[in-house]
Amino acid sequence: MAEIVFISPNRELTDAVNRVIAKYQITNMDVLEGNLDYGLIMAQRAVNEGATIVISRGGTYQLLKSKLHTIVLELKLTIFDIENSIGTIVKSKDDIAIMGYDNMIQAYRMLANLNHDHIHIHQLQYDEKVEPYIKNFVEQGIHSFIGDTIVTEHCKKLGYPCQIIASSDESVKMAIDDAQAVLEGQKKESEFNKRYTALMDSVHDGFIATDENENVIACNLMAEKILNLDKNDLIGKGIRAVPELNDFLKIYSEEETVIEELVLIDGRNMAVSNVPIRVQQVNRGSVLIFQEVATLQKFENKIRKKVMGSGFAAKYLLSDIKHSSRIMRECIIRAKKYSQYDSTILIEGATGVGKELFAQGIHNQSSRRYQPFVAVNCAALPESLIESELFGYEEGAFTGSRKGGRPGMFEMAHNGTIFLDEISELPLQTQGHLLRVLQERQIVRVGGTSIVPIDVRIVCASNKNLEQEAAAGRFREDLLYRVNILSLKIPNLNERKEDIPILMEFYLNRYGRKYDKKGLVFSEEVIAYLTDYHYKGNVRELEGIIERGVILADHDEIGLADIQKQTSGPEPADREKTGTEAVGGLFADLPTLKALEEEYIAYLQNKVATTNELSEILGINRSTLYRKLNENKR
Repeated sequence: MAEIVFISPNRELTDAVNRVIAKYQITNMDVLEGNLDYGLIMAQRAVNEGATIVISRGGTYQLLKSKLHTIVLELKLTIFDIENSIGTIVKSKDDIAIMGYDNMIQAYRMLANLNHDHIHIHQLQYDEKVEPYIKNFVEQGIHSFIGDTIVTEHCKKLGYPCQIIASSDESVKMAIDDAQAVLEGQKKESEFNKRYTALMDSVHDGFIATDENENVIACNLMAEKILNLDKNDLIGKGIRAVPELNDFLKIYSEEETVIEELVLIDGRNMAVSNVPIRVQQVNRGSVLIFQEVATLQKFENKIRKKVMGSGFAAKYLLSDIKHSSRIMRECIIRAKKYSQYDSTILIEGATGVGKELFAQGIHNQSSRRYQPFVAVNCAALPESLIESELFGYEEGAFTGSRKGGRPGMFEMAHNGTIFLDEISELPLQTQGHLLRVLQERQIVRVGGTSIVPIDVRIVCASNKNLEQEAAAGRFREDLLYRVNILSLKIPNLNERKEDIPILMEFYLNRYGRKYDKKGLVFSEEVIAYLTDYHYKGNVRELEGIIERGVILADHDEIGLADIQKQTSGPEPADREKTGTEAVGGLFADLPTLKALEEEYIAYLQNKVATTNELSEILGINRSTLYRKLNENKR
């Protein structure tokens, strides 16, 4: 069955509707013929088969309107329909009876020339008997009639002439257009309701909405699941009448907004929010949003694992920073405060003090904790590629560029945090581009012209004094002012000796587990030695010493001999040699400065385990070290 069905009470109207359907190629409409009760039967059958809108006229329309549970539209008579049908009849002086239903009579009255004494009007109801009224008019000497289909049929039966009012094709087209407009509105409303339901049912929180009378008008699938109720047991009921919702009344209000209040409901901790709905300052109900805290925690862990799986995640919290000193405690307090703001942070401190640990902790303490954390070591990026790595590039930007281009680190960090470590090593040209990014919060890829807006929190770190670098012309002064809005100075390990024991214990446990040497302890000599030791590499150097001590320890105790083997200074026996003896042997063959450098680097490579430590001892960054090592190989 078509979406629209026209119930025509007579053949003449049926032909008119079919003409309009054919002329305008209407494909979603059927026309059925039947008057009053028979028309009702046909309309009910059509609705059962899928029709959503019914059109009719006269008494049939009134009957369908009162009986059908669907939209019923009226084919209205116009003044022109009446003029065309009975204009010549009503101008005669003979008495005429006009009988019809409401829409017809109203149209008749709009004709001024009907206001004559020889015109007699009777408005029918759809359930009235027509024949007695016809006979009554006949007894009054009236033998000419104007009426609808039912009046015409009875007049014909009794032998009296009756002029039927025909609907023009134009009137039929207007009624069909009205039906099409209503049908389109129905579809849009249905689409909106489906989207609304899908939206409610797709969220992870329970959702219950009430109207101005505190009756439940909406409930999503998650609310059903959490409350173990069927929505049919909630919809239409007062929120205060449902026992399972009693605990929510602590939060529910049509006056006050409450966000994520912790409430104990049926033995479960729930995060509950209440949002009143007000229209023109009038209460129109409220919305309750709730979820079990345990579910929220699982969801949080799932997000964190997913983000970490992408390689752009901060693993550490500020609470992971091991310390017992007051100065470190103050640093952590300040870092927590900084985390609540999106302003740029500059973390200063020597190599190995834990600058990235603080950067990750700040990120995880902030509102961006579920977004990417992208760490960039500016010193490790080749100068020729540094801008394409930071800002991305378009296809064809340079030889070897990836097809389709590639987003840079700033784009990857969108909505999250980017950590620019060793920012002092950026070339001056790149510093200028970075300054513009900080000012405009947008980037342009290398080889591209499109502007890409970014929303990113920037944390920088340097092991050099940037003010001194700026004074020496190696760092832009205007960039310094941009990155140094919030500053955090991390003290050297030598300035907080009281942190050494707790760090020693932490790394002993970590590497004891890693190398299956649980139960190892430090000797008293080792504790004293490491406490008094001067750390050039700070915590990172201490960690490396303990890791190698765990590896090399042959007993359950790490002794002083194990530790001394790994320190960067000369062995005890070597310490007895004078500086003159060492120098004499070193310069015996009068080597070049380049040869001396190569020999010193080779000597240190045999003494340390990582390039980080090697670069720290030499006082150069890792990119410079890599270049020297490659040159030495050649």
